[in-house]
Amino acid sequence: MYPIYMTIGNIPKEIHCKPSSHAYVLLGYLPTTWLETVNNQAKKRRLLSNMYHACMIPITEPLKSAGEGSVNMSTATGHVHHNHPIFGGFIGDYPEQVLNTCTLTGDCPNCGCTHQFLGDSILMAPGPYATWMLFLPLLTPLRMTLQISSETVLRFA
Repeated sequence: MYPIYMTIGNIPKEIHCKPSSHAYVLLGYLPTTWLETVNNQAKKRRLLSNMYHACMIPITEPLKSAGEGSVNMSTATGHVHHNHPIFGGFIGDYPEQVLNTCTLTGDCPNCGCTHQFLGDSILMAPGPYATWMLFLPLLTPLRMTLQISSETVLRFA
């Protein structure tokens, strides 16, 4: 079984790197299995991925509802604050990142770039997360006007 821990982001590294400081909270355990009865490797990978996501849903569900609504949290001094916690980070190696982002092995889990374009310029294969802001330096020599909405006009001179 693999443990799943959670911590908050504003704990100094001198504290959160020490196991004795108890800066992490155990959320639960992920089951492990080798699926010896499944002979097809693609089916085995799909089953393990589905099992991972099915196990993570009940663990992260309270975090989702707390982020959409709000939670009263107390500090170490006893003061109570109204918070909207957001699950904003994940630490994992490449296979875990691929599993969490539902991308294919070989593709970039950060930008969505496919394996054919890895290492190429971002302008050659921008991926789904690239925005028009990446192309502003190219538009500057064109001296064109880009109208985003009726109120906003960007001029390139």
